[in-house]
Amino acid sequence: REGLLGKRPFQVHGAGTATRDYTHVDDVVRANLLALDSDVCDHFNVGTGRQADTNTIYRLVAERMGKPLEVEHGPDRPGDLMASALDSTKLQRVLGLQPDVSLAEGIARTVAWFLAQERSKARTRRQPPGAVRPPPAERSRHLRALTLYWRHRGPRRQARAATTPSR
Repeated sequence: REGLLGKRPFQVHGAGTATRDYTHVDDVVRANLLALDSDVCDHFNVGTGRQADTNTIYRLVAERMGKPLEVEHGPDRPGDLMASALDSTKLQRVLGLQPDVSLAEGIARTVAWFLAQERSKARTRRQPPGAVRPPPAERSRHLRALTLYWRHRGPRRQARAATTPSR
């Protein structure tokens, strides 16, 4: 968090060439909601199938922050994979979901979220002792979507469970 906000050097393990499949939380939430609404009982990989290395992530974050962030390269962590990407073709075939938040857009949203959290903390710290903390100005879209979903879905599931004969 401090590295993202420029409060300390951004720490990269190794040379920054290890790759991962970065999937935005909105795509993961969409996949979970689709799975909950389907009659399919299976496991799925939720990913983009595209790899990005740590140096690319650093560069994209620095661009979104609008300033170069200091980076420290440390030793590789023991046991870390050098490359990882998920095959989500089964998810696409069975549930029809294809992740639609690109890496650049996902990083832009993440940086904006971190900055909003930092601003919210700064406002909270300025309040006089005993003051009531105001609710956050912005709630994450996925949290709001899940809340609305469960308000709608919960009673339906309970009604269905009540009418389903026990085994």
